[in-house]
Amino acid sequence: MQAEMAINSEAYDVAEERIRLAQSVNPKHPLSWAYQAVIDNLAKADADAFATSREQGLEIWAKNPEVDHVIGRVLSRNYRFQEGAERQRASLEMAPNYLPAKLQLANDLMRLGDEDGAFALADEVGEADPYNVLAFNLTKLREEIAGFQTLQSADFTIRMPANEAEIYGDRAMELLTEAKQVLGAKYGLELDHPVLVEFFPSQQDFAIRTFGNLGGGGILGACFGTVVTMNSPGGLAHARNNWEATLWHEFCHVVTLSVTHNKMPRWLSEGISVYEEMQRNPAWGQRMTPNYRRMILEEDAITPISELSSAFIAPESGEHLMFAYYQSMLVVEYLIENFGMENFQKILTDLGEGVLINEAIASHTKDLTPLEAAFDEHVIDLAENLAPGVDWTRPSPDEIDPKDSLAVEVFAKANRKNLWAWQTHTLQLLAQEKWDEAIAAADHYISLYPENTESGGGYLLKARAYHAKNDRRKEIETLRQLASLSAEAYTVYTKLLDLELENSEWNELLTTTNRTTAINPFLKHAHYCQGCAHEAREENNEAVLSFEKLLSLKPVNPSEVRFRLARLLKPEDAERSKRYLLDSLAEAPRYRDAHALLLSFHEKVSPETPKSAPAPSPEPSPPAPDKPSEPAPPQ
Repeated sequence: MQAEMAINSEAYDVAEERIRLAQSVNPKHPLSWAYQAVIDNLAKADADAFATSREQGLEIWAKNPEVDHVIGRVLSRNYRFQEGAERQRASLEMAPNYLPAKLQLANDLMRLGDEDGAFALADEVGEADPYNVLAFNLTKLREEIAGFQTLQSADFTIRMPANEAEIYGDRAMELLTEAKQVLGAKYGLELDHPVLVEFFPSQQDFAIRTFGNLGGGGILGACFGTVVTMNSPGGLAHARNNWEATLWHEFCHVVTLSVTHNKMPRWLSEGISVYEEMQRNPAWGQRMTPNYRRMILEEDAITPISELSSAFIAPESGEHLMFAYYQSMLVVEYLIENFGMENFQKILTDLGEGVLINEAIASHTKDLTPLEAAFDEHVIDLAENLAPGVDWTRPSPDEIDPKDSLAVEVFAKANRKNLWAWQTHTLQLLAQEKWDEAIAAADHYISLYPENTESGGGYLLKARAYHAKNDRRKEIETLRQLASLSAEAYTVYTKLLDLELENSEWNELLTTTNRTTAINPFLKHAHYCQGCAHEAREENNEAVLSFEKLLSLKPVNPSEVRFRLARLLKPEDAERSKRYLLDSLAEAPRYRDAHALLLSFHEKVSPETPKSAPAPSPEPSPPAPDKPSEPAPPQ
């Protein structure tokens, strides 16, 4: 058990020590030689040694199915799914009814994209053992996937629930196509079959599809080579994470795992994906934060490059895991910037040919010891230059009472570089409704740390003051500054939707709707705003698409949405236009603008200026809007 844990942490020396201890008791223990064979493959890339160790494992019992099963299971745990599947098949040749090998082969086939073969094996296991939970879960998963809609292109097969495909399926396909063009060309990837991408609204289904069992809470996506699984933005990740950034990240794994034939350490794969997120959109990915700064300068959190995969195996906390992603990205960035993209690509090529990671890096950069020392200096320098000159200390309550606004103000003015003081001072000015002073304080707070996008950052505090002053123009400008820096400022985006719609700022509104739907593609108001913006820009096809998506989300003002669709479609598709128009009137019989548009089909007059005004009605003409945050723009 200790040997396997060490292998999964890439601590191969420790694993071999544990194997030797086991063999000191029983030199012919089959599993000890199975684990040795795994190390011969992963750590040494020595095919002859692998064959010898496997033979030693089979010395006592030549038809022992457990030896190949364990070898394959551990190889698959390290992303060698093709090799893992071969070992399970070898195990089943020795013992055709060995259920652990059948079930593991089913999971391997799922990760290799052969779902039909995997489900057939799960059925066999279920028939032989009706109480096998993992086989039962795969059977239930098949039923779920059978109800998915498939979107197909030459390069991608996307499966997701039909109701979700209608909303963001087209955007997923566009983004993946762009990713293949950009990243495929950059890393020299040529695929001879489509990549399979599946979105799961249920986290349990995602976990079974991804891991073979329940668990994996907090994981947004996974990649196994040319198979990607995603937690749907309508499920666990609803309105919490940028699903477009996650999808780009996972497809980057497709590229790097394919180029290296899955022979790369986890840290390098994750580091490249985070790096490429930031190349696609500077607001994606990760950047230095005050917490990371503290971990680097005060907690010595930097892991040696040669041991970086271990940071992903047993992190002290969720923050340490995210720091592992960040440090991995910094390593990739450092190697590319200091040694060039061509040398970095050669590292990946070497990995694909079986060269070990430390040897590959040393061959195309420099020896690992001086490289690690130089990298550590680089990271420390980055941490020290986060908001350079800022005083990060927080005074103790004995030194200053944080509830005493006068004392805080005096301290802040005496310590103009102290971040805590200016944040606290700004918050207290807002509480006292001193709006102009709060804006000035927020400006100074922002100048100390302009990259701060956290909820207590200066941009949001400044926007609050402008909102209280009813200065919508300045509020919008401040919120846009923050929106440009963060890809997950969902609350900011939703505020901008209302403000930009109210001011008819159509170009900016489209930018905001795109940012919003990258987090929550099911927000009705975002699709309404998007449709209005396209309509105002006379982009009728795009406006129709936005309003039809909104209809599928069942808005509470469907009559207005159908009227807008009818008006947009009338010049090009009178039949569809009239269908939408009649449906609109069926829901709101006194909708006067809709009546005027209907008359225009027969009287050849503009719906805005009918020949005869309709009879007065005691009820208002248009239907009530969806909600206060979704008003129709001025006609």
